[in-house]
Amino acid sequence: MSTTYSSVADDGYGQDLYMLNGCLDDIEWFEKKLRKGLKFSTQGHKSRSNPNKQHSDEELPSSTVAIDSLQKIKFSLNITEKIRKSLPYLSKEVFIYLIKIVRKLHTVAKQKHPGNYNPNIVVDVIEPLLNEATITSIFNLLSVRAKELWLDLGPAWNTP
Repeated sequence: MSTTYSSVADDGYGQDLYMLNGCLDDIEWFEKKLRKGLKFSTQGHKSRSNPNKQHSDEELPSSTVAIDSLQKIKFSLNITEKIRKSLPYLSKEVFIYLIKIVRKLHTVAKQKHPGNYNPNIVVDVIEPLLNEATITSIFNLLSVRAKELWLDLGPAWNTP
């Protein structure tokens, strides 16, 4: 282990950034896979150029992966709030990015399109709970309409 790495990871701020970056990497992978899977499912299977080719890259992430990603999103929202005062602009961008993913997955699941996810997959993710400060920051960022959509996520996303 290099001394530079250990000195950054040893203080709480560095450790928070390290954990946040790891979660964001996983969330970004999930979001890209979700986007590709939705694009593939809306195009239908007619556009396959080679029927024998495996299309695992175009499949939606499993429910287990989606739930894991939602838990990482909640954890990341809490970490982002924790470091918000030190990195206000970056924190705002991270909040918005994560909120968009939650809303997208919630919309997809509610519409039962393409039918791979339980309609309540987002609502049913209870842990980790969001901190009160995190919920307040989210509400400060959202428009009135977006707040209504966020409240639709239920108590697990709105109760500290």
